[in-house]
Amino acid sequence: MNNKSWRHHYLPESYIKGFTKESGKIKIYNVLTETFIKNGNEFSPKSYFFEKNANTFKNNNIEDDFIEGWYAKFDSEISKIISKINNSDSSKKFEVNEDDMPIINQFVSLMYWRLPHNKDRLNKLITENDLNQLGLAVKNNDGIKNFESEEKIRLHPEFFKIYRLCNSLIDSLRGSLCRTPYTIFPKIEQFPYICSDNPIIFKDESPLVYSDDFIFPLSGKRLFIKSHIKKDLPNSIWLFTDSIILKQAVKYVAVTDEKYIHVLENWMTSRNFELDSLKSELFEILNKAGL
Repeated sequence: MNNKSWRHHYLPESYIKGFTKESGKIKIYNVLTETFIKNGNEFSPKSYFFEKNANTFKNNNIEDDFIEGWYAKFDSEISKIISKINNSDSSKKFEVNEDDMPIINQFVSLMYWRLPHNKDRLNKLITENDLNQLGLAVKNNDGIKNFESEEKIRLHPEFFKIYRLCNSLIDSLRGSLCRTPYTIFPKIEQFPYICSDNPIIFKDESPLVYSDDFIFPLSGKRLFIKSHIKKDLPNSIWLFTDSIILKQAVKYVAVTDEKYIHVLENWMTSRNFELDSLKSELFEILNKAGL
């Protein structure tokens, strides 16, 4: 009996569940065809936002899903923190402590590099750098670097899958000296929930994940903001965030209310907003809140 997993989510199931409401399900909007899948039928969180065998390691005709096991471990840890945040409020500081915030930041990196559309960026890093520049090294028993083994590992056809995970963990070390504070911002409960296959908002297309400011929806009702925030944020930040989540989607958007797609589209059209201008406005709001 083969119990090896194959449905490898780049948006973890536990994360997607945070964008469901009473039914525990989501509607899927295809931004390429501008239509809802199966005329707006609802789907379980496990049905979308995954790639088949994305983290299956193949070597000498042997397949192993240990990489997926590592992701599952991190996803389980973060799901507990997100659940705690969702079930608390700002008066109790969402029940998070100084140890929780870096874990959320690490989760953002783990998710960012798992997103299918970031494969090209990661492949370019691997192609243009040796193992040492990638933050790794292979040494003999005498402590001397083994360049031949390093190159053999880097050129292994499955190295990409290993490094995708390692790079996210190294991001935590790269950002260890970053002192940018984190903020959690609540959403008005009556708003529909929306998520996409590109849910992390950076100002630039090729960000330094470990140090750049970003906005990341932890769920349909909580935003995780990495930026210096000293003043109260306006509720309009959710319209900007949700619009960008929709606008920067590569293929799929999950939403709890079909009409919300049209509400966001009409709001953007009425203000002549495109993706770049939306991001500029959003980060300007953050900048003013940090003054």
